[in-house]
Amino acid sequence: MRGAAGQPSRRNRTVLGVFFGYHVLSDLVSVETPGCPAEFLNIHIPPGDPVFDPDRRGDVVLPFQRSRWDPETGRSPSNPRDLVRLGGRGPEVAARQGGAGLPPPRPPTPASAPPPPAHPGGSPSSCPCRATR
Repeated sequence: MRGAAGQPSRRNRTVLGVFFGYHVLSDLVSVETPGCPAEFLNIHIPPGDPVFDPDRRGDVVLPFQRSRWDPETGRSPSNPRDLVRLGGRGPEVAARQGGAGLPPPRPPTPASAPPPPAHPGGSPSSCPCRATR
């Protein structure tokens, strides 16, 4: 693509759109373990959407759960949320984590398995991830 610098895009394609899309996609794809406490951001579908609401019910919602994020981040616009990534997802994740070339970690045995990240039947204060904060 070539063009004069500073000229607007005829189709309104900008780097900002690519940048924003990358971050949304990263958050959607990187949900390895849910956040704690769980954050649900339901996406409401417009009535009559040809794919998700062909019957025009108008009550269709796509559930979306935020992934786990580092509690030391996300406190200001200059310090956005940084996702907690667990290893074993391929060379691109290993490269981001500084472990390129290393095999993925072995899954835990049942005796050494960590507690579940959610708080079934309990309160958010009893969530296992609270102990690490």
